[in-house]
Amino acid sequence: MLTLVGRDVGRQIRVSATAAHAVGRAAAQPASTSVVRKIRVRVSTSGSDSSCRRGVHPAPCASFGRAYQLARCGDIIGVEPGSYPAQRIGYDAGKTCTNAAVLLRPTRGTVSARSPNCTPSPSQCTALVLGNDVTDVGAPSWLTIRGIRLQGDVEVYGNGRSQGDHLTLDRINGGGGVVSDSTHFVLSNSRMGGCQNDDYSPHRTPCDNNFIFASQDNGYATTARLVHDTFHDFTKRTVDSHFECLFILDVTTVVVENSRFYNCMEAGIQLEYRETPRSVLIQNNWFGQTSDENGNSRECNAIRLSSNDGTQTNTLIRYNSFAHGQGVISSSGTPTSGVRMIGNLFGLDPYADCATGRVGFSGAVYDSNVWERHRYGGNSRTISNISRLYVNGSDLAQGNYHLIRHKTVADGLVKGTSADYKLLRDRDGHRRSGQWNAGADQRTPAQRRK
Repeated sequence: MLTLVGRDVGRQIRVSATAAHAVGRAAAQPASTSVVRKIRVRVSTSGSDSSCRRGVHPAPCASFGRAYQLARCGDIIGVEPGSYPAQRIGYDAGKTCTNAAVLLRPTRGTVSARSPNCTPSPSQCTALVLGNDVTDVGAPSWLTIRGIRLQGDVEVYGNGRSQGDHLTLDRINGGGGVVSDSTHFVLSNSRMGGCQNDDYSPHRTPCDNNFIFASQDNGYATTARLVHDTFHDFTKRTVDSHFECLFILDVTTVVVENSRFYNCMEAGIQLEYRETPRSVLIQNNWFGQTSDENGNSRECNAIRLSSNDGTQTNTLIRYNSFAHGQGVISSSGTPTSGVRMIGNLFGLDPYADCATGRVGFSGAVYDSNVWERHRYGGNSRTISNISRLYVNGSDLAQGNYHLIRHKTVADGLVKGTSADYKLLRDRDGHRRSGQWNAGADQRTPAQRRK
């Protein structure tokens, strides 16, 4: 187990490093000279790691890890439908796959990997480990995993260089997890959650972690992009542990865009930097309900900034849409002018601080935002309740934060021309032109009525 201690209200951040049994390592295969996107390796619940082979008619392996060792750059690993035990995939130095990643995906139907022992007591809740263990690091590189159901958490252990480079998890239905020192990491088109913290008894979910970027060796090397993802239903019973949907602790750069957060405990996204990041960009997202103590204590922390050893800077939060009662909160530390908030639809009054921190806070830069009841920052507008702008203002799964059909205070609000203001498309891919709307929906009233 790796334990990291954050400074915010003295709460412990637990990152489980328990993993499935290690997969045997095969001799590295040379990289193909051309990309051939065909199934060259197979995995089956009836396969064998000792007799599987790569080829036009491949004999199936039993594990993802053995299949990856056999695969060459550009190969598809076809996984037959079924439920698999927890999987581990390790680094292969023979794969220098520039722009030709190995793709692991189902051949058809549903493929799931399940954590070994998470209910009714959460002792082993990891379904997929990318790496060897905490000391050996060893995440694979140039690998895309697509369309797999993870009944448990995922763990990624890179070294900030060759190991854990160009990893993509796409169309994953999974739990929580940890990503450590992985460069060019992508999570896309995925649903993460729901997971119960380990303070539930009996424990009823196959996962027990939130999703956290945390370095196990103080490398702080992660560069990541999260796009078109949904983080939901990360719940806990007590107040003495972190369980945000997404915790950004150790990164060099990260982009979170076109995604959605709801039913998160304490915060949708926790920003707490142990090392000052080069760039954190949060744009075109929808933020719903945050709470604590299994939903019994409502929170307002869709995004929460908290103090740690790094400086609160190099953070741009723009064109996001928040549910009523939700916004960006500073719970501790000193935000600088490097924290910029532009073109957001906030569900809070900037002068009515919520229980866990400050809403409108000094030091940060605010421009072209919509607030409830009072203006704050340059070129701002107000509305009595932000839900009035949305097709469905619910702060849970049914919420729809597209703008209503007629003209609103969000329309044409953003007029800035510097790079911080320039985001060419909204969350649905519509091009921003003319005067841009605040929030994640750029369509004009005429377009919304069609």
